[in-house]
Amino acid sequence: LILFLGYGYSFIALLGVVYSIFKKNKLAIAFLSIFFVCIFFWLNINPPLGFLFSFLQDKIPFFKEAVRFPFTKFSILLVFSFSFYFAFGLNFLIEISKKIKIKRIFSPVLLVIVLVSLIVYMLPAFQGYFIDPSMRTKIPKEYFSMFNWFNQQPQGRVAELPIQSFWGWQYYSWGYQGAGFLWFGIKQPLLDREFDRWNLYNEQYYREMSQAVYTENESLFKQVVKKYDIQYVLVDKSVISPGPGANPKVLFFTQIDKLLK
Repeated sequence: LILFLGYGYSFIALLGVVYSIFKKNKLAIAFLSIFFVCIFFWLNINPPLGFLFSFLQDKIPFFKEAVRFPFTKFSILLVFSFSFYFAFGLNFLIEISKKIKIKRIFSPVLLVIVLVSLIVYMLPAFQGYFIDPSMRTKIPKEYFSMFNWFNQQPQGRVAELPIQSFWGWQYYSWGYQGAGFLWFGIKQPLLDREFDRWNLYNEQYYREMSQAVYTENESLFKQVVKKYDIQYVLVDKSVISPGPGANPKVLFFTQIDKLLK
């Protein structure tokens, strides 16, 4: 039933495309380019135009970088244009009802059917399944205790340790991996690799702090703290070094403890 509803909405939207062209509606025709470009990028490597998408990614480095994640770039535009043509499709059905003289009954019935079906179709999103449970990771309660503590403290820059990752992609013992999440809970600014991308000059703090930590140089560490006006040092010992053959010693937790003491 749910799959049928999804195909039904798409069918109505496609009816709207045809109807808008037939009616020569300038606004609707203008939206066609947006609609089909979004569909192309959403389908990406899948048929029928997957070969073209793959060709563009292979031959044009800028294209490959710019549309690594087409969903984030084109989803809102696609939903907007889809809704636009969905309305045209409904209008087409109402026009048909006029011709067969059942508009008085058909229009309110159609409205009720569409509203109820949309509620049914999207019901899981309102029952806590907007994100699939299998994709969720439970954040340990200790993080929330830390957030509460930080949010009661004065403003000041926070330096994060360990500092082993050049790429800023962290792995945690409790199942999460990613660019990070602490800034969603801490009001203070964080010196995090997520925020120094795209320009080599931005990485200066990382280079200096990394050198201070990995040379175990106490005076250099103090200089970095003073230079960048660091008020807090946050050591997260749930960070791990992942993968087969990974060496946990690279995290330098013992040396960091000694350096801070």
